[in-house]
Amino acid sequence: MKHCLILILSAIPLLVPAQVSFGINSGVGIGFNAPDNFAPKTKYNYCSGEKQIQYATFLFNHQVLFKRSDNHGVTWTDSILVFAVPSATSSMVNNNRIDLEPRIACDLSAGVFNNRIYIVWSDLKSGKKNLDVFLVYSEDEGQHWTEPLLLSYHPNHKHQFKPDVKVDPKNGAVYVLYVDQQNFITENLCDIQLAISYNGGLKFSHFFLNQAPIKFSGAITPQLMQSEFGIEAIWGKSSNGLLISEASTLQSQRGQTGLHFEQKSYAYTKSLQLTFELDTDCRVSAELSKPLDAGFQKILFKKKKHKKGKNTLSLKPYFINLPEDTYIITLYDDNGNHFAWITSD
Repeated sequence: MKHCLILILSAIPLLVPAQVSFGINSGVGIGFNAPDNFAPKTKYNYCSGEKQIQYATFLFNHQVLFKRSDNHGVTWTDSILVFAVPSATSSMVNNNRIDLEPRIACDLSAGVFNNRIYIVWSDLKSGKKNLDVFLVYSEDEGQHWTEPLLLSYHPNHKHQFKPDVKVDPKNGAVYVLYVDQQNFITENLCDIQLAISYNGGLKFSHFFLNQAPIKFSGAITPQLMQSEFGIEAIWGKSSNGLLISEASTLQSQRGQTGLHFEQKSYAYTKSLQLTFELDTDCRVSAELSKPLDAGFQKILFKKKKHKKGKNTLSLKPYFINLPEDTYIITLYDDNGNHFAWITSD
């Protein structure tokens, strides 16, 4: 059975005017081996549009920037500001330095979004300990860009990062592949998440591609590759390419947790007790977080044995020293997580 989580955005994003970025020389020969004079260590990511027009994106001075070339990369336009970001070019996750450089893809299909340009990246907009994945697109060859669309929201504020993006040349489907830590109470494990959109990036279906938790290291780099068979996902040295061009091939059981809260929300009281149900005997971890504060995390317990069926969790011992507020309670088993709201009147 495949896991599918649908993210529906409430409104279509408005295109906002792009701005010219100062302090970066447009130069000649943009790229890893011939970078701009004012950004000698900048990493660029490229895609090709129609008529061999070249597009490039990069991160510099807390800005996601864009350039285009109409002559096969001989000369490039001035840098256009896509979006200002709080993060520098990297961040730390579990003592590993994570590259935050953006990635770019162009729709060359015969679909309704032909020639649309997509850029994805991860940054700390949601909090210092909460990397999230964002997507923007342009329909006028990079002159204007949408506001960022958040692909990876989850209320327990875990990291999602290292996104890559590709557009299926046959049907225009947008694929975004990234590292996801939402199912783990600590940062030493991760999943590989794939988001697929068939309507130009406005609605995504989400799939976990790995069959078991992956021990996280900085060497894990999700990549989307075009092969003779279609779009393939690769995320580690020992991983074989997984064909993702057909959603029917995505059969992972990751994220299909065997635990569930009896209710989705509870009113805050100092003596609050919550009921949750388990499909099997298993070890459960629990933590409290706040929906608007990514820096708040209180681990209640880790890998505690619980029996199949209904279980009761008393929060009284944990609320003694915590003020009345709105919290998220998240439970984790070996396959995923389930959460409930604790709301203050």
